[in-house]
Amino acid sequence: MGQPTGLLAGQLLVVSPFITPKRVAQILLLLQEPLARKVEVTIVTRPAEEFAERLKTALAKIITDLNEAGVKIVFKSRIHQKFAIIDQKIVWYGSINLLNFGTSEESMMRLMSGNIALELTDSL
Repeated sequence: MGQPTGLLAGQLLVVSPFITPKRVAQILLLLQEPLARKVEVTIVTRPAEEFAERLKTALAKIITDLNEAGVKIVFKSRIHQKFAIIDQKIVWYGSINLLNFGTSEESMMRLMSGNIALELTDSL
């Protein structure tokens, strides 16, 4: 049997400026199987000092939960981009904070482009 060709074959990068416990718990449930298959999952979000004081305790638990699940966390100040890249070629790009509450008026579009994936990754 060859290399998996389905969703999350090897790498997932999620850029979400804000993260919340509820959304991360939902995502972690979806990522259990890919993480067990050793899919490399990286989340880029803002550092704790850029979150409201009331959210910092919850953020510490989120980070612990993600690390324990095997997710790599990268902190980047003042980011606003919102996208996900799967296997360096499938791009989900738009206005939805993937790891935070989103409204129905937000949108996201799926593209198949290694070039766009590279440009977005380089923009970080």
